[in-house]
Amino acid sequence: MTPEGKKLYKHCRVLLQQYKELNKAMTDTKEAPLLRIGATVSVGEELLVPFIGEFEKEYPHIRTEITVNNTEYIETKILEGELDVE
Repeated sequence: MTPEGKKLYKHCRVLLQQYKELNKAMTDTKEAPLLRIGATVSVGEELLVPFIGEFEKEYPHIRTEITVNNTEYIETKILEGELDVE
């Protein structure tokens, strides 16, 4: 292995260990983490529903809460810290 490869290997081992610890911390909780998503009506109905289905298949350990409403309502919820993703 080249000297550069040895350096890379050393860092990758640390990153993989940190990933394992993070994954364990997120999955060991009594309740699955919650991802709060907000969308306007048109986006929510046309794009979000199919996306969320795929997301939940890929990440079954994460709960999702979806809010679909008008733009002003979604903006207010974002400013109040009641949504994680818009």
